[in-house]
Amino acid sequence: MTGPTSERHVAPVRPLATTYQLTVCSVPKLVWFRNAKVGTRTILKLLRKAPVEFEIEHGYNVPFDAERYRAYFKFAMVRNPWDRFVSGWKNKVCKRGKGFVELTEEQIDAFQDFGKFVDFVSDLDLDTCNIHFRRQSSLIEFGAIDHLGRFECFEDEIRTIFSELGLDLPDRLPHANRSQRDVPYPDYYTPRTRDLIGHMYHKDIESFDYRFAKP
Repeated sequence: MTGPTSERHVAPVRPLATTYQLTVCSVPKLVWFRNAKVGTRTILKLLRKAPVEFEIEHGYNVPFDAERYRAYFKFAMVRNPWDRFVSGWKNKVCKRGKGFVELTEEQIDAFQDFGKFVDFVSDLDLDTCNIHFRRQSSLIEFGAIDHLGRFECFEDEIRTIFSELGLDLPDRLPHANRSQRDVPYPDYYTPRTRDLIGHMYHKDIESFDYRFAKP
Protein backbone atom coordinates (compact mmCIF):
# COMPACT_ATOMS: atom_id res chain seq x y z
CA MET A 1 0.00 0.00 0.00
CA THR A 2 1.09 3.60 -0.58
CA GLY A 3 0.23 6.94 0.95
CA PRO A 4 -0.93 7.79 4.46
CA THR A 5 -4.60 7.15 3.65
CA SER A 6 -3.97 3.64 2.30
CA GLU A 7 -3.07 1.86 5.53
CA ARG A 8 -6.11 -0.38 5.63
CA HIS A 9 -7.05 -3.56 7.38
CA VAL A 10 -7.76 -6.08 4.62
CA ALA A 11 -8.89 -9.54 5.65
CA PRO A 12 -7.37 -12.46 3.71
CA VAL A 13 -10.45 -13.04 1.58
CA ARG A 14 -10.04 -14.55 -1.87
CA PRO A 15 -12.66 -13.24 -4.33
CA LEU A 16 -14.70 -15.84 -6.17
CA ALA A 17 -14.74 -14.03 -9.50
CA THR A 18 -12.09 -14.92 -12.08
CA THR A 19 -12.68 -11.84 -14.25
CA TYR A 20 -12.93 -8.19 -13.34
CA GLN A 21 -14.03 -4.80 -14.59
CA LEU A 22 -10.61 -3.40 -15.52
CA THR A 23 -9.08 -0.25 -16.91
CA VAL A 24 -5.46 -0.82 -17.99
CA CYS A 25 -2.89 1.72 -19.22
CA SER A 26 0.55 1.06 -20.67
CA VAL A 27 1.69 4.67 -20.05
CA PRO A 28 1.86 4.99 -17.15
CA LYS A 29 1.64 1.33 -16.23
CA LEU A 30 -1.57 1.00 -14.22
CA VAL A 31 -4.39 -1.44 -13.59
CA TRP A 32 -7.57 -0.12 -12.02
CA PHE A 33 -10.11 -2.58 -10.62
CA ARG A 34 -13.31 -0.65 -11.21
CA ASN A 35 -15.85 -0.96 -8.39
CA ALA A 36 -19.32 0.35 -9.25
CA LYS A 37 -20.75 3.24 -7.20
CA VAL A 38 -17.30 4.28 -5.93
CA GLY A 39 -16.52 7.31 -8.09
CA THR A 40 -15.77 5.29 -11.23
CA ARG A 41 -17.09 7.85 -13.70
CA THR A 42 -15.04 10.61 -12.10
CA ILE A 43 -11.84 8.56 -12.14
CA LEU A 44 -12.34 7.50 -15.76
CA LYS A 45 -13.03 11.10 -16.75
CA LEU A 46 -9.78 12.21 -15.09
CA LEU A 47 -7.80 9.44 -16.78
CA ARG A 48 -9.24 10.35 -20.19
CA LYS A 49 -8.04 13.92 -19.70
CA ALA A 50 -4.59 12.81 -18.53
CA PRO A 51 -1.67 11.87 -20.83
CA VAL A 52 -2.25 8.11 -20.61
CA GLU A 53 -2.21 5.34 -23.20
CA PHE A 54 -5.06 2.88 -22.68
CA GLU A 55 -4.65 -0.83 -23.27
CA ILE A 56 -8.17 -1.45 -21.99
CA GLU A 57 -10.21 1.69 -21.41
CA HIS A 58 -13.46 0.34 -19.98
CA GLY A 59 -13.25 -3.44 -19.98
CA TYR A 60 -15.83 -5.84 -18.55
CA ASN A 61 -15.19 -9.44 -17.48
CA VAL A 62 -11.47 -9.17 -18.18
CA PRO A 63 -9.16 -11.94 -16.86
CA PHE A 64 -6.43 -10.59 -14.58
CA ASP A 65 -2.98 -11.92 -15.42
CA ALA A 66 -0.85 -11.26 -12.32
CA GLU A 67 2.40 -12.07 -14.12
CA ARG A 68 1.66 -9.84 -17.09
CA TYR A 69 0.79 -6.91 -14.83
CA ARG A 70 3.50 -7.50 -12.24
CA ALA A 71 5.22 -4.14 -12.93
CA TYR A 72 1.95 -2.18 -13.14
CA PHE A 73 0.60 0.02 -10.33
CA LYS A 74 -2.68 -1.59 -9.31
CA PHE A 75 -5.39 0.21 -7.38
CA ALA A 76 -9.04 0.06 -6.37
CA MET A 77 -11.51 2.09 -4.34
CA VAL A 78 -14.04 0.79 -1.79
CA ARG A 79 -17.06 2.29 -0.04
CA ASN A 80 -19.12 1.69 3.08
CA PRO A 81 -21.52 -1.13 2.01
CA TRP A 82 -24.59 0.47 3.61
CA ASP A 83 -23.87 3.77 1.87
CA ARG A 84 -23.02 2.08 -1.45
CA PHE A 85 -26.26 0.11 -1.43
CA VAL A 86 -28.36 3.26 -0.95
CA SER A 87 -26.43 4.95 -3.78
CA GLY A 88 -27.10 2.01 -6.10
CA TRP A 89 -30.80 1.94 -5.20
CA LYS A 90 -31.24 5.69 -5.70
CA ASN A 91 -29.49 5.63 -9.09
CA LYS A 92 -30.54 2.32 -10.60
CA VAL A 93 -34.05 1.97 -9.15
CA CYS A 94 -35.42 5.33 -8.06
CA LYS A 95 -33.94 7.20 -11.05
CA ARG A 96 -34.28 4.18 -13.38
CA GLY A 97 -30.64 4.53 -14.34
CA LYS A 98 -29.01 2.46 -17.05
CA GLY A 99 -27.26 -0.72 -16.05
CA PHE A 100 -29.94 -2.74 -14.28
CA VAL A 101 -31.76 -4.39 -17.18
CA GLU A 102 -32.67 -7.35 -14.97
CA LEU A 103 -35.63 -5.47 -13.48
CA THR A 104 -39.08 -5.17 -15.03
CA GLU A 105 -41.02 -1.93 -14.88
CA GLU A 106 -43.36 -3.55 -12.34
CA GLN A 107 -40.42 -4.45 -10.13
CA ILE A 108 -38.95 -0.97 -10.39
CA ASP A 109 -42.27 0.47 -9.26
CA ALA A 110 -42.47 -1.95 -6.33
CA PHE A 111 -38.84 -1.39 -5.37
CA GLN A 112 -39.35 2.30 -4.74
CA ASP A 113 -39.92 0.80 -1.30
CA PHE A 114 -36.34 0.49 -0.05
CA GLY A 115 -37.07 -2.45 2.26
CA LYS A 116 -38.60 -4.49 -0.56
CA PHE A 117 -35.52 -3.90 -2.69
CA VAL A 118 -33.20 -4.97 0.12
CA ASP A 119 -35.21 -8.20 0.41
CA PHE A 120 -34.99 -8.75 -3.36
CA VAL A 121 -31.21 -8.32 -3.50
CA SER A 122 -30.76 -10.53 -0.43
CA ASP A 123 -31.92 -13.50 -2.54
CA LEU A 124 -29.33 -12.88 -5.30
CA ASP A 125 -25.84 -14.32 -5.61
CA LEU A 126 -23.89 -11.30 -4.42
CA ASP A 127 -20.64 -12.52 -5.98
CA THR A 128 -22.08 -12.65 -9.51
CA CYS A 129 -25.14 -10.35 -9.60
CA ASN A 130 -25.39 -6.89 -11.13
CA ILE A 131 -22.08 -5.13 -10.45
CA HIS A 132 -23.75 -2.19 -8.72
CA PHE A 133 -24.86 -4.52 -5.91
CA ARG A 134 -22.16 -7.15 -6.13
CA ARG A 135 -19.87 -7.62 -3.13
CA GLN A 136 -16.86 -5.36 -3.52
CA SER A 137 -14.68 -8.24 -2.36
CA SER A 138 -15.64 -10.00 -5.61
CA LEU A 139 -14.52 -7.08 -7.76
CA ILE A 140 -10.92 -6.77 -6.54
CA GLU A 141 -7.89 -9.07 -6.69
CA PHE A 142 -6.69 -8.41 -3.13
CA GLY A 143 -3.26 -9.97 -3.35
CA ALA A 144 -2.30 -7.76 -6.30
CA ILE A 145 -3.43 -4.34 -5.03
CA ASP A 146 -0.80 -1.64 -4.44
CA HIS A 147 -3.27 0.98 -3.22
CA LEU A 148 -6.72 0.37 -1.79
CA GLY A 149 -8.48 3.69 -1.29
CA ARG A 150 -11.69 4.69 0.45
CA PHE A 151 -14.51 6.63 -1.14
CA GLU A 152 -15.02 8.47 2.15
CA CYS A 153 -11.82 10.49 1.51
CA PHE A 154 -12.13 10.38 -2.27
CA GLU A 155 -10.19 13.48 -3.27
CA ASP A 156 -7.21 12.71 -1.03
CA GLU A 157 -7.12 9.14 -2.37
CA ILE A 158 -7.24 10.21 -6.01
CA ARG A 159 -4.50 12.77 -5.49
CA THR A 160 -2.33 10.10 -3.84
CA ILE A 161 -2.94 7.65 -6.69
CA PHE A 162 -2.30 10.18 -9.45
CA SER A 163 0.84 11.42 -7.70
CA GLU A 164 2.12 7.84 -7.55
CA LEU A 165 1.50 7.56 -11.29
CA GLY A 166 3.16 10.90 -12.07
CA LEU A 167 -0.09 12.39 -13.39
CA ASP A 168 -1.29 15.92 -12.73
CA LEU A 169 -4.79 16.78 -11.53
CA PRO A 170 -6.85 19.98 -11.70
CA ASP A 171 -7.10 22.05 -8.54
CA ARG A 172 -10.78 21.17 -8.31
CA LEU A 173 -11.88 17.63 -9.09
CA PRO A 174 -15.15 16.92 -10.92
CA HIS A 175 -17.59 14.47 -9.35
CA ALA A 176 -19.65 12.81 -12.08
CA ASN A 177 -22.97 11.15 -11.22
CA ARG A 178 -22.99 12.43 -7.63
CA SER A 179 -25.76 10.93 -5.50
CA GLN A 180 -28.59 13.32 -4.71
CA ARG A 181 -29.95 12.73 -1.22
CA ASP A 182 -32.06 14.65 1.23
CA VAL A 183 -30.81 12.71 4.24
CA PRO A 184 -27.67 10.71 5.19
CA TYR A 185 -27.61 7.01 4.36
CA PRO A 186 -28.40 5.71 7.91
CA ASP A 187 -31.82 7.38 7.69
CA TYR A 188 -32.87 5.01 4.89
CA TYR A 189 -32.51 1.99 7.15
CA THR A 190 -34.65 0.30 9.75
CA PRO A 191 -32.92 -1.97 12.28
CA ARG A 192 -34.04 -4.94 10.17
CA THR A 193 -32.67 -3.70 6.85
CA ARG A 194 -29.49 -2.44 8.53
CA ASP A 195 -28.80 -5.89 9.94
CA LEU A 196 -29.75 -7.62 6.69
CA ILE A 197 -27.27 -5.53 4.70
CA GLY A 198 -24.70 -6.27 7.40
CA HIS A 199 -25.26 -9.98 6.86
CA MET A 200 -25.33 -9.77 3.06
CA TYR A 201 -22.10 -7.81 2.80
CA HIS A 202 -20.26 -9.19 5.82
CA LYS A 203 -17.22 -10.05 3.66
CA ASP A 204 -16.86 -6.42 2.61
CA ILE A 205 -17.50 -5.11 6.12
CA GLU A 206 -14.85 -7.39 7.59
CA SER A 207 -12.38 -6.95 4.73
CA PHE A 208 -12.51 -3.16 4.70
CA ASP A 209 -13.31 -2.58 8.39
CA TYR A 210 -16.54 -0.65 7.89
CA ARG A 211 -19.26 0.11 10.44
CA PHE A 212 -22.80 1.43 10.24
CA ALA A 213 -22.77 5.11 11.15
CA LYS A 214 -24.35 5.95 14.50
CA PRO A 215 -27.43 8.21 14.38
